[in-house]
Amino acid sequence: MTGEKIFADSDTINHSDDNVSYLNRFLLLLFALTVGFGSIAGSTFSRHDESRVAGIAWEMVIEKNYVVPRLNGNPFLEYPSLGYIPAVMLFKLTGIKSPFVAHLSSVLMGMGTVFITFLLGRYLGGEKTGLIAALFLQATIGFISLNST
Repeated sequence: MTGEKIFADSDTINHSDDNVSYLNRFLLLLFALTVGFGSIAGSTFSRHDESRVAGIAWEMVIEKNYVVPRLNGNPFLEYPSLGYIPAVMLFKLTGIKSPFVAHLSSVLMGMGTVFITFLLGRYLGGEKTGLIAALFLQATIGFISLNST
């Protein structure tokens, strides 16, 4: 009897909560895209090491050596090679070496961090907690500036 009752109740589940959940995720994605693209719109390389990092990533694409980063043909081992991989992947996919594409890899990695935050918050405290945690993270000025360089 109890087994039949469980199956009977599962047929009458209200799926409107699922639609709200998908809408929340879509709005979070839209917010993250807007903030991320807004932070790199019209960006150029700063005077710091951004142009060097992009050059190393571009050289990795040209040389097809994704293990040892090189700067002007010489091994450049100050940073781990995995740090260049997001930019390398976008350079390889687009075939374009530009500040926008180099910064886009940082924005996409930041969006991944926002969604991991959402998933962790949802797991620990529910859908609303995950959404609020992700929105707070994406709206933080330090996080935005970190993911636009």
